[in-house]
Amino acid sequence: MELIMKFCIEKFIQLDIDKIFSVISNQQNFKILLPETFSSIKLMSSRNKVCITEEHIRIFGNEKIITAKYIIDYPLSRKMFILGGDGKGSSIIEEYTKDKNRTKLILSINLKFNKFKFLKFFQKNKIYNEILYTVERLIKELEKPKTTFYL
Repeated sequence: MELIMKFCIEKFIQLDIDKIFSVISNQQNFKILLPETFSSIKLMSSRNKVCITEEHIRIFGNEKIITAKYIIDYPLSRKMFILGGDGKGSSIIEEYTKDKNRTKLILSINLKFNKFKFLKFFQKNKIYNEILYTVERLIKELEKPKTTFYL
């Protein structure tokens, strides 16, 4: 049996949308932005607006290995689909819109837990809070003026 969890997170980033996309369009930057979450990111394939990666991520108290596909529609969205590993079939859709001198981010998260455990059902708030905390750390790092990124 599989557990499916869907939710949205809406945040504002105090940066121009072009600056945000110049950073997030290169997946390697996530090792710089969130080193405690992304321990390894290997680019397996890249063509036009699509890339496939193998990622070692620390989330929900464990290190997970996933294969992910990213589709970037500059500057409107960044879509991630988990093709293999823990969470296969999950997706995170990031949508960006200009809002005066800042950028509005809407995350649509669709998580699939393929190995259903009864306990996971009762951890929905913990899962939501960990993802929210990660998004808030990401925004904080993006807004720092001194960080150097891959462009």
